[in-house]
Amino acid sequence: MRKLNPPICSLFLTLALTLLVGCQSQSKQTDQTTQTTTSITLTPPAELNPANLVRKIAFGSCAHQKKPEPIFKVIEDNQPDLYIGAGDNVYSSKPEDKPISEAYRLQSRVPEYNSLREKVPMLATWDDHDYGLNDGGKENPEKEVAKNLFLQHFPNDAKFISTHQAGVYHSVILGPSHSQVQVILLDTRSYRDSLEKNPHPKHPLDIYQPTQDKTKSFLGEEQWKWLEDELKKTVDLRIIVSSVQLIPDDHSFEKWGLFPHERTRLLNLIQSLKKQNTLVISGDRHLGEISQIKLSPKHTLTEITASGINRTSTLADEKNRYRLGSNYLKENFGLIEIDWRSRKLIASLKNLSNETVQKVEFKF
Repeated sequence: MRKLNPPICSLFLTLALTLLVGCQSQSKQTDQTTQTTTSITLTPPAELNPANLVRKIAFGSCAHQKKPEPIFKVIEDNQPDLYIGAGDNVYSSKPEDKPISEAYRLQSRVPEYNSLREKVPMLATWDDHDYGLNDGGKENPEKEVAKNLFLQHFPNDAKFISTHQAGVYHSVILGPSHSQVQVILLDTRSYRDSLEKNPHPKHPLDIYQPTQDKTKSFLGEEQWKWLEDELKKTVDLRIIVSSVQLIPDDHSFEKWGLFPHERTRLLNLIQSLKKQNTLVISGDRHLGEISQIKLSPKHTLTEITASGINRTSTLADEKNRYRLGSNYLKENFGLIEIDWRSRKLIASLKNLSNETVQKVEFKF
């Protein structure tokens, strides 16, 4: 047998040692990756019991799963009986944030969110980013995939959403007799017709214009019929969850006002209830504000927009003729406190330091 000369032996030995060290290093990296992935143990979400009395409801929107979400710890510290996700509960409308399943997986591993989800029952609806298409409506090709993932992530809602219906609209009545709050969660995406771009924008954010086409729908007739039936139910307090703003009508982003006939239809429907016991909550805008509109001399409707969990804005000078006070541009969430004995509701916007930055109250 031919013997290898010393330089060649040395070369082979060096290669062998390099491969051995590389394999060991790769093994350690794999172990570390596995450990990191499984370091947070997901627990079953808190189950909603509709019979329980509700005194405190927290709500928020616009939570990007790839950014820190410390405000969920502040929400948990307020010990709400319920948390409502008002849309954009994850972000999966850009290629880098897809698939939607990965967005939910990352969100479920945010420690503060996972802790809240374990302790506080959650209800939710979606907006465009968890729907999977920015500013999207019924044309979204991913809407069935998005719905299936939504139902998996929000099992409390899945109990109230028909598998045969399009979208995720649903309603839940909570609490014992004489202390009942109805939470109506609208779907402003699955049935919505296309938006009309502003052909003559005054500035880069002057994006959309109200449609004059009254055949276009925001909710779709199926959802409208359902909503009218829900509003006929006798309850003590009613909360309507709309992912986009209903009352504010001056900005050019997504809003009910882009379909003026649909906005008027909903406001007239709420006014027809006579009793002033309805609050609207919304998200989407990356800012917080409280708006009020007079539906009649004796009927004022309030909307509180809470956005975002970790998405913020710079639109300090944005006009809103219905706004109470000023808007709030940093991280925020909403908190509804219900005094059943005095029949008084206090709705507030709170910041990352748990300070109240805006507040409104009314009797119901």
